[in-house]
Formats: sequence, structure tokens, C-alpha cells
Amino acid sequence: MAIYYVDSSITDTNVASGTPDFTTYNPVTFATDTGTDSVYKTIADVKAATFVAGDNILFRRGDTWAEDWDIAMGGVSGNVITIGSYGTGDLPKLQYLHQWGNGEYFLTIENIEFLGSAGAGNIIQIYGGHDITIQNCKIDTNGVDLSTLLNISSSITNRIVYNINVINCIGDGGGVTSGFNVAGDNSGAHDILFENNTITNCTEIGLQAYATSSDVYNITFRRNTVSNTSLLNGAAHGINVGWTIRDVIVERNYCFDNAGFGIVMDAGVHDVVVKNNLCVNNGNNIGGQGDTYGEIYHIKFYNNTLVYGAGTTYAGLFLNIAQGGHDITFKNNIIVSNDSRQEIMDNHDNFTNIVSDYNCFQEKLDPNGARFRYNNTNIYLAAWQAVGQDLHSIALDPQLAADYTLKSNSPCIDAGVDVGVTSDYAGITRPQRNACDIGAYEAIKSNLDIVRVKKSNLKRNFFNNSFFNV
Repeated sequence: MAIYYVDSSITDTNVASGTPDFTTYNPVTFATDTGTDSVYKTIADVKAATFVAGDNILFRRGDTWAEDWDIAMGGVSGNVITIGSYGTGDLPKLQYLHQWGNGEYFLTIENIEFLGSAGAGNIIQIYGGHDITIQNCKIDTNGVDLSTLLNISSSITNRIVYNINVINCIGDGGGVTSGFNVAGDNSGAHDILFENNTITNCTEIGLQAYATSSDVYNITFRRNTVSNTSLLNGAAHGINVGWTIRDVIVERNYCFDNAGFGIVMDAGVHDVVVKNNLCVNNGNNIGGQGDTYGEIYHIKFYNNTLVYGAGTTYAGLFLNIAQGGHDITFKNNIIVSNDSRQEIMDNHDNFTNIVSDYNCFQEKLDPNGARFRYNNTNIYLAAWQAVGQDLHSIALDPQLAADYTLKSNSPCIDAGVDVGVTSDYAGITRPQRNACDIGAYEAIKSNLDIVRVKKSNLKRNFFNNSFFNV
């Protein structure tokens, strides 16, 4: 186990060699003749070297490397290889395609800024591998048109992807089609976590996982902020749970100002729980669409807060799956609408066992109140209830504060039902009183009108965190 430094300012005494350029490096003063550590100048040097479990490869902050990186390395369980940074100032910048394509394992990549480069396609590409963590990184297109910021793929035969964690990363997708992507075709993927990331300005999808020909399962999207996807080729979604994948959790995400869905299921998806999310001013806030890979089923939408905006077509649940679906539950959700239909079966009425109840609907413009879709006909709440839906729901102003928490006089307090959701968007225990509240936030029991957990406390603006300002 050793630490190897990479400093672009030193003299390259062993060009493209696995032999360190100096073994007398001082990582505090950056002198090459007063220390006892090994240092390389280039990524070409690093590519030629051999590393073992427990090694650290650290890039100097404030430096930039415009070299591609396609290497294989791996540690062992409990003793990973770490690629990170040292020194002070801005994160080190690695510009070009960074590809790990030979089955990497037990690898941590942290505190680095990755930049796009013309012709690279993706900024980070992982083909196969397992037990890989990417954390506290920035991934930026650098003004270049690309396909994906981070693409995790099992498209190469016998290179399954599993136990991958992407945590606390910032993705600026200006000019990129997709932000962070899991493509599970061919070999499959499982146990993938996207947590606490911020992704903005993609032209199609912010976060997604999908497959059409293999098994992809155990995918978690948690506490991500996804915004400002713009419409291209009919898709512009915040979080996309793509074709045929299963066993997915989508929780505590904030999706806003996306031209398509905030959160969407594609055809063929099943066994998904969507809970404690905030979706605001998306083209469609939440739902499902598609027509190729079969019906959706076993989908649960619990305790989400869905708010219309100037760009919203459907404020609530919009289902548009040609093959239909079954066993879809919609409970404890707040839907604030402005002349938008609340729950839509669209023109595909081949859905069975849909249960909607204990929700709060506020329609701000239509004097007849909330609208729904049943048997290809738009109906209002009374007719919707006549067919057995939303019998315990309320049609009232939910009394949301500016940060979408519940005011102390909210009718949503204690108005929900136990669906097994034990905490809220902010991590507060549910219930705080006699019953679960409706919506993404649980009102705190004491000083309800003064003490609230603010959404601003959960904003994923990591520029204020220590790893950007050391």
C-alpha cells in the first residue's frame, strides 16, 4: 500500500513510464528534491504503472491533464484503490475520455473534476466492473457536445456491472444528451446507487437506468436534484426508470423545470417505489409512458408533492402506456394544479387494479375542481369517487409554505394513511402525531408554525462543501 502523487508541473524524467519521475517528492511544498514520496507527471505515466490494493493515486489540485485514461485496476474488499486529489485550491481537472473498460473492481474515484473533450462521446465510461464508488466529483461538458456525462454500461459480453455508487457529484450537462446513465443491456446490472447528486442542463435525461435485453435490478435514486432538461427527440426527463428494469427505489429527489417528466417509468418496468419526492414545474410531474416493452406493474407512488408551474401540462399522475399496466397505487400525495388534469389514464384504458386514495388535490383555476381521466372521459372528483377512487382524499388548499413544507394549519396533517413510509423528504420520522401526513414533508410535531425542516438544507450545492474549498 502506497501513495503516488501526480503533479503536472514537474519534469517528466521517465516519459510514459511506470517508473516514478521522482521518489524524493514533497506533496506539501511540491519540491522534487526534499521529500520521500513518488510522483508522476502525466496520466501516460500512471497508465504504465502497476498498482495494488490499498494504493492511492492523487492528482494535484489546480492542475489540468488533457489525456485519455483507459486502464484496469482493482483492490480487494475492504482495501480499495483510490484515485483522488491533494493540495489546496480547485479540484484537479482531467480532460478527455476517462474509460475504465476491463472489469475494474474495488475502486474509489473522488474529489476530481472531469471535463469533456471534442470527439470523446462520454466523459466517464465504465464498461463492466463492480464495487466502484465515484464521489465528490464534478463532471462538466466543458462546452462540448457529448452523449453522456457518466455512462455505466454492461454492453460488453460477460462484463456485468454491480455495486456501483455515484454520490455527491455535480453534473453540468450543457450540450450533453444524458447526465448519469446506467445501460444494462447484454450482461446486466444490479445494485446501483445514485445519491445526493446535482444534475442540470441536459438535453434529454438527467438520471436514468434502463435495459431492453438483460436483467437490471436493485437501482436506487435518492436525494438527487435534477433540473432544466430541455426537449430533444421527445424526451426531457429528470429521472427516467427505463425499459424492463425492476426493484427500483426513487426517493427524496427534487426534480424541477424539466421539459418532460420529473420522474417517469418506461414500458416494461415493474416493482418500483416512488416516495417522498418534490416535483415542481415539470412538463409532466410524475407517471409512465411507452409502447414497446410491455405493461408496467407493481408501481407505488407514496407521499410525493407535485406542483404545477408555467410549463406544466399534467400536474399529477400521467399514465400513457400502450400495453397498460396493473397494481399501481397512488396514496398520500399532494397535487397542486392550475387547470391541469390530476390523474390521467390517457387514451390507454387497459390498466387494472389502480388504487388512488388519501391524496390532497388543489385545482386553482377550474371552478369544478380537480379533473381525472376515466374510460376516455374527463371527469371531476365526485364522479371519480363514484367509481371507488379517492374516497378518503381531500380537495383543499394544502397550505404549503414557500419551501413546500406544511404550514401548521395544513389539512394534510394527520390526513394520510400508513403505507410503510417511515420518514419524509428531510429524513424526519413518520408519523409525528396520530397518522402520517400527506405530501413529501411530515410536519414537525412541536412549534409547527415556526420550526420546519427547510428544503434549502437539503439542496445539493456542493460548491459550499469543504472538498471544493480546501
